[in-house]
Amino acid sequence: MNNRQPHNIEAEQSVIGAAFISKSALQKVCEELDNTSFFNEAHGKIFDVLKELYQSGIAVDIMTVTDRLKSKKLLKEIGDVDYLLEIVKIENAELDQSNGTFPSASKVSFEQGSNSALIQAINSSADYIGESIPAKA
Repeated sequence: MNNRQPHNIEAEQSVIGAAFISKSALQKVCEELDNTSFFNEAHGKIFDVLKELYQSGIAVDIMTVTDRLKSKKLLKEIGDVDYLLEIVKIENAELDQSNGTFPSASKVSFEQGSNSALIQAINSSADYIGESIPAKA
């Protein structure tokens, strides 16, 4: 019998990517989630660093997150800077393809019983990103 809670790695990547792209999404995600909201341990560790930087008033970007992960000796554990870049690249590509809206939330389907806080954060992030990035003409 499988006791693992339903999860969606793409949804987790979407939340993390949104936090890199939008300050509003970062704020919403940091207020509503904690590291236990993420099934993937690497995502939970990345989230902890995002939240720590946010709460310290330090800009969240690839450099600051990478530096903080390095100082905590976690960078290799999460997949190195290449993984962070991939998450942000995926979100930017989806944003470009959707003319400035955030499609990930609508594309992601969740199994019954999945983490409702993560689902709400994704939907809220989608709203914030959609408001903060103008649609392409």
